[in-house]
Amino acid sequence: MDGLSRARRGGRKRTGNANHVNPPVEPAGEILVVDDEPANLKLLTVLLTGQGYQVRATTNGAHALDSVAAKAPDVILLDVRMPDMDGYEVCWRLKADPRTRPIPVIFISALGDSADMVRGLGLGGADYIAKPFEPLEVLARIKTHVELRQTQRRLEQAHAELERRVEARTAELAHTARALQEREERLRLVMDATSDGVWDYDLQTNDVVFSDRCYAMLGYRPGEFVPSREGFRNRIPPNPQSGRRMGVDLRPGQGRRPR
Repeated sequence: MDGLSRARRGGRKRTGNANHVNPPVEPAGEILVVDDEPANLKLLTVLLTGQGYQVRATTNGAHALDSVAAKAPDVILLDVRMPDMDGYEVCWRLKADPRTRPIPVIFISALGDSADMVRGLGLGGADYIAKPFEPLEVLARIKTHVELRQTQRRLEQAHAELERRVEARTAELAHTARALQEREERLRLVMDATSDGVWDYDLQTNDVVFSDRCYAMLGYRPGEFVPSREGFRNRIPPNPQSGRRMGVDLRPGQGRRPR
């Protein structure tokens, strides 16, 4: 009985391990391979998928452009010699479109002429790989350009997020400025409508505002001196009998006429 129980317990334990599922691993990057030779497509696809890359393959330039328009890859491996539309024209069209211009294009060709390499790089190609392929060289170049492209995308996303935050903050400041302006306009209307001398003191900014009537009651033209609490107090005329300045209530926001 004990042996059977132990076997059952062990079986349940092994079943639990077998049902354990590892989380999916994200691909190292997405590569579009364009080559009119199926053997080359198969070779590059096997090589790159073995390193964790997600690979899309096509045999002509027109299909390559459609594939890029549907979803931009991280890097494009582009054969130079293809019928109908060669790699140079495909690259030129990609670089002419602002949406696809940032995608690195790596030319692959059996051509050994340096003039062809210069032409490809002059059209905006990022690199050049010669046939027959050296697997380590292909992987090293692909890895470099995929990492550069992914870094560029992260920077673009960070820049877009920063612009979004700046726009939001600018809108918030504009709203605050409008609210402050409306408050000041309402205060000015109240100050102009009353026969009392009115002043306002902002506890946060220390700004002081006098009404025109307040200036006139002190014997000054509006704006003749910079408004301040001490300036207001010092300009109150003294009592002719006692020689002392007349009392005034200087509590913030509650200016009164001298008495």
